[in-house]
Amino acid sequence: MQKLNGNSLFLGRDYAMLGMVDSTNDRLWAFAADGLVEGYAVVADFQEKGRGQTGASWFSDEGENILCSVYLRPVFLQASEQFRLNMAMSLGVADFCRLYLGAGVRVKWPNDIYYREKKLAGILIENSLQGNRITETVLGMGININQGYFPPVLPNPVSFLNITGRYYKIADLLPVLFSSLEQRYLQLRDSQFSRLEADYLDQLLGHNEQRRYQFQGRELYATIRGVDAEGRLRLDGPDGPMLMNHKDIQFCFA
Repeated sequence: MQKLNGNSLFLGRDYAMLGMVDSTNDRLWAFAADGLVEGYAVVADFQEKGRGQTGASWFSDEGENILCSVYLRPVFLQASEQFRLNMAMSLGVADFCRLYLGAGVRVKWPNDIYYREKKLAGILIENSLQGNRITETVLGMGININQGYFPPVLPNPVSFLNITGRYYKIADLLPVLFSSLEQRYLQLRDSQFSRLEADYLDQLLGHNEQRRYQFQGRELYATIRGVDAEGRLRLDGPDGPMLMNHKDIQFCFA
């Protein structure tokens, strides 16, 4: 176990730096079975089975990007409030990216991080529930940092390197990432729900903008108006208001 020199109070202060793992989320859940302090993190150079939302794989060359999972215990949240955790953690990653890349960083619903029209980072949140409470959470993140090449099969990836032309030392970025996540987590713990929702909508890609989407095999133009308490997307479409679950609808990018 290593300790990180940074500004965070607890998140990422203790962490394991590993080489190759199946996935950082899976490895952290295995560690959690023996008991962990909140904020403990696993960082890896490479994942053999990196996962994104709905089982999608996550591509990364060895040692080039941030592959990390953090252990949280948000017992102050009810099971019905899981999307509030999603908002806070999405904002934390977006805040971190914006420090280096500026105003082009956006959150793409529900929790991808984009730079303009390209995908910069993915987040996978896995919760353990007991009764009506969230007892444990593993927050997994893949952030494209020094990745210069992406397979053509990936639709629209981008990295810090692609955007700025600079290489970054991963070890120097981690304390900044953990501090950004912790600030948003503390807002959540302090029940600053209105602020988190306002910030999430302010940073949400396509909010109050008419855009092109794929829905049930056809294209439509619609406008994002918000997100409900369960995390479903509120759209104004050609036939009136629509409420979408994740994967019901896909963004179209030129």
